[in-house]
This record gives sequence, C-alpha cells and structure tokens, in this order.
Amino acid sequence: MLLDPTAEYRSELRVHTVKGALVLTLFNAAVMPEVDGNADYFIAQFHDITELRAAQVARRVSDERYKNLLDQLPVALCRVQVDGTILAVNDALRTMMGSSHDDD
Repeated sequence: MLLDPTAEYRSELRVHTVKGALVLTLFNAAVMPEVDGNADYFIAQFHDITELRAAQVARRVSDERYKNLLDQLPVALCRVQVDGTILAVNDALRTMMGSSHDDD
C-alpha cells in the first residue's frame, strides 16, 4: 500500500539528445493507485521548456536594459497607467521630488 497515493514529483532536467543538443525539460511523474491504494502504474511526462526559459532570460535582460536606460536619462520620466497609477519613475524625477525610493 502506498503511504501517499497522490504523490507526484516535478523537476527541471537538462537532457542531452543523441545529436548532442541540450534540452531543458520539465519532468512530471505521478503514481496512479488502484482502489486498494497499491500502485497500479506510474505516469511520467517530459515537456521541452528550452524556448520558454530562453524567452524568460531575454525578457529579464530587456527589462534590465530598459531600467538602466530610464535611470541614466537626465530628464525626469515616469510611466503611468491610464487610471493614474505610477508604474515607474527614474532617478532624475526622484531627485526633483526630493525622494530616493520608489515607495515614496
């Protein structure tokens, strides 16, 4: 009998293909129990997340470049939503307003 018939395992794995390429995968495994609680079979899935992770890294790099550009401009700038909510301000605006923190 299984101690936890709902047990599952999830992990990110780096898999090398027979052609030598590196593939990032999300690996899921789960126990499929019988009515009495004993393991009937296991299910395992691999999902290729190589492009997803590359896109996430590219997004972080792009966000950092934008933030650096915004902070280096000597002109006071801010990003505001249509409803007036301030999303971001640069250092020049913080200095003009006498603040040093985004929270202010």
